[in-house]
Amino acid sequence: MQLKDIHSQQNAINGLQRAFASRKMAHACLFVGPDGVGKRTTALAWARMLLCHNRIEKKINGVLTADSCGQCRSCKLFDAGTHPDFKLIQKELSQFTEEGKGKDAPLEMPVDVIREFVIEKIAVKAAESEYSIFVIDEAEKVNPSSQNAMLKVLEEPPSFCVLILLCSRLEQMLPTTKSRCRIIQFGPVEESFILSKLKPVCPDDSEALYWARFSEGRLGEALSWAALDTQEKSPRAYEIKKELVDRLCRFELADALDTAAWMSQAAKNLA
Repeated sequence: MQLKDIHSQQNAINGLQRAFASRKMAHACLFVGPDGVGKRTTALAWARMLLCHNRIEKKINGVLTADSCGQCRSCKLFDAGTHPDFKLIQKELSQFTEEGKGKDAPLEMPVDVIREFVIEKIAVKAAESEYSIFVIDEAEKVNPSSQNAMLKVLEEPPSFCVLILLCSRLEQMLPTTKSRCRIIQFGPVEESFILSKLKPVCPDDSEALYWARFSEGRLGEALSWAALDTQEKSPRAYEIKKELVDRLCRFELADALDTAAWMSQAAKNLA
């Protein structure tokens, strides 16, 4: 995806573009906002642009902007998920560390992932492009030990290195981490845009409108709920919601056991 295709996050992207055009781009950024508003999508599109060999540059409202071409070797490697200069760091990588082999993915980002996939690799020069880019997903799950281990690379990364931390809960980040990053805020996605994306997966407009408002501007969340499949022959999540409201409106004490059993089964279907 190109930066021009990202919707409702123009303030965040404009700030990045101005910094890049003035050669004052921070080497460590915290992308902050609710889940599902486009932080990861923007990070991937930004990384694609930085790695691109043939950037498309033009002035918009007097500001020089850059975007990926989508055609060069770098863009094709990026789209294929094989670019040597791009690393997406997730807690699930723990199973590939010395300590985490054979274990289930942890709830928090263990220090071994940060040490083995960021700290030990950050000094390796870019192989294909001008930059080497690390995107750390769910940065709010990077525990204090892992954050402390990162402090030096956040403060003094190699000149060719860019680190992007994706965070949905800024209060979970240590003050020392926040002080070493440029914080980029991401807001909710416009309801009209969410509705346009929901049309292909929602059978009727009322369902699309419900999920658009239920998600509170989080496009990813709206799409996940709208596309949620329950067990075979079970109703969709939206139909379960409607039946729940109907049952509660008609509820009498004598219905308590039946309603509780139905709610339990509906929750299992959704889970």
